[in-house]
Amino acid sequence: MSTWTLALDESGRFEGAAVAGEKAERRGYVVGGVLFPKAASEVEKAWRDGFGRQCRDVGGRYPPHSNELGLGQTEMLRARATAELKAVDGIWLFLVDEPDADRSPDAAWTRYVRMLGELVDLAARTVALRGGRRLDVLPAQRSVPLDPAQEASAATAGEAVEGPDGPRLRTLSAVEVRHTLEAVRREDVGWSLPYPETGTIDVVSAGSGAVHPGVAFADLGCNHVWRSMKAPDAMVGLVDDLGGAERVWIVERSETRRLREIDRAVRDTPPDLVRAARHVAALAGRSASAGTASVAARLWTDATGALPKRVEKDRHWPALGRALAGQAEAVLSIKGGAYEGLWLALRATWLGATPLAEGTRSAAPLELQAQLWRLTMECANHRGDTTTAIDAARAAEAVFDGARSFRLLAERQQVSNLAVVQLQNELPAPEADVDRIREDLLQYTEHLLEAAEETGALLGMAFEETDEPTSVTPDESERKLWGAAEREPSFAPPDIERGRLYGTAARSHAFLGDLDRAFELAMQARSFFWGSSFDLSFNASVIARIELERARCGELRQERLSAALELAGVHRVRKLSRVIEALQRGDHGARFAFDVLLRTLAWAPAATDVSIDTWVPALADDKLLGMLANGELRSHPTELIARHAGELLLAQGKEQAARRWLDLSVELCEQAPPGTLRRLGHFSRLLRDADPTSGQGPPGSLTNPSFEYR
Repeated sequence: MSTWTLALDESGRFEGAAVAGEKAERRGYVVGGVLFPKAASEVEKAWRDGFGRQCRDVGGRYPPHSNELGLGQTEMLRARATAELKAVDGIWLFLVDEPDADRSPDAAWTRYVRMLGELVDLAARTVALRGGRRLDVLPAQRSVPLDPAQEASAATAGEAVEGPDGPRLRTLSAVEVRHTLEAVRREDVGWSLPYPETGTIDVVSAGSGAVHPGVAFADLGCNHVWRSMKAPDAMVGLVDDLGGAERVWIVERSETRRLREIDRAVRDTPPDLVRAARHVAALAGRSASAGTASVAARLWTDATGALPKRVEKDRHWPALGRALAGQAEAVLSIKGGAYEGLWLALRATWLGATPLAEGTRSAAPLELQAQLWRLTMECANHRGDTTTAIDAARAAEAVFDGARSFRLLAERQQVSNLAVVQLQNELPAPEADVDRIREDLLQYTEHLLEAAEETGALLGMAFEETDEPTSVTPDESERKLWGAAEREPSFAPPDIERGRLYGTAARSHAFLGDLDRAFELAMQARSFFWGSSFDLSFNASVIARIELERARCGELRQERLSAALELAGVHRVRKLSRVIEALQRGDHGARFAFDVLLRTLAWAPAATDVSIDTWVPALADDKLLGMLANGELRSHPTELIARHAGELLLAQGKEQAARRWLDLSVELCEQAPPGTLRRLGHFSRLLRDADPTSGQGPPGSLTNPSFEYR
């Protein structure tokens, strides 16, 4: 049986100012130590002989206490502990918590116990994913000073003891550790490795000569982390001091729930790898802890690495592929603009050279192969990753060439649609390439329209009906749009996929500058969307962008644009509070509507009753920018928002605030995969630096993006 050991201690003034005469310390709190794939008894003698001897040579006693040693002495002992840990392939594992003035009065004596449980929970999940079957835990004994008001309420939380400074609560660490491990063991295992059994739990005073050297390591490590918390830059050096990023796990307590959810999602039946990957992606960004993000990535790697053997044993490969396809369809269907988590899941489970991806591909039937290549292509298009989109299209075509079925015919139609979107994503482009791309885009779009007509004819034969208008009763907002187009509302029998073909063609003509043709095709697409409120709203957004491009070029059709804005739901984001509420509840797609509002304020303010004066101070405040700069929100719609917010603020003379937004736009472009977003970074830099060449050159060039990318 593979046994692991967790030896831990703590650092930080958990008791605040409860100790008589001691000033409250608000630096932070640390619980942690070392986690290694050995039973405690296997390494105790060797560590005690080597490390113990060095402790006595350096500080005169074993175990050491870093608070009583000089800087050079603690550095020597940490280096020895780090070397011993590396030799057994162990890691440093720390949970850190920031001071919080709003904590309850009980936090002084409950914080440690809760952090202890959270750390043991994380250790158990880590051990399981790495094949461990048993976990020994060696916590240092902990007692917390109590003031008189806390004595009664603390009576049931631990053992009362008398200390030199008054009554203390001795936490029942062994009980808490056992409770945590048993709670983890009760969770579903799914197709992954089982959680470890509870091994030895030995609680010893960190100052006792009988203490295990691992606990002494933990004391050195916790004190080092705690001291580094007062200087964020010091945390980088700390990781190097303790053996490098692979061996140092530092987790923010506020993110432990997310780490648990990564493990739980992988253990769903079948595994929900998309949900797990989205939790990993959510830790990206400016305010995220680099340590926590790194730990999440390692948990993801361990979890996906542990799946293949179990999946192979139980012949679950087809089910895994179908689950991935269903989860991907769900994410892509809402068009929320947040795709980095999905991309991580596709790369690990379908695209990569890992055993997991190779197993999924080898067992997938042809229809599932076509679906997953199409989903890969769609996700790549949303990310602006033109190279991967082309590769996925070729893989899908290889499937289509080898078989025939009605389902494959439908998949092929969608791939043809996505191929046109991929070509749209070639813009903006270097000036020398613009004409070629425009010619190809026009040609591919005409083929797409022919396919849409052929689809209509085929359906007509199958259902013995034609595209005669269906009887519907549009509301007043719908009538306004059709009236602005100088026609009566007309809806064909609902056909969402066919409508999307016309919608893609409309976007192509908008990129090509033929806005009248683009509007006609968008309205034709709309006629197939009756009954789908989502597609009607999305279509209205496309129409609004077409009319905003027209307004930017000097021709405002106010009635048409105002009607499209209403149907696109722009009113839902007319106030800062509404934008923030939408983002907080996970409505990432609200960013598209917000970007349309910003474009309207910049290019067609007469088309809305929203005043730019209400938005200038809101954009100058960094609250919204801070939210958008993190997690899965670091994607294409946020780049558009950042660029247009910057332009609006520049026009209002708010140069410093504008610079912050444009810096975010450039940052997102530079960190994007090679493709559309990376190329858009050139234009954002021109705007930020007030370069006179911005807006010059042919439409669709790097210096003059058009339509949706402008």
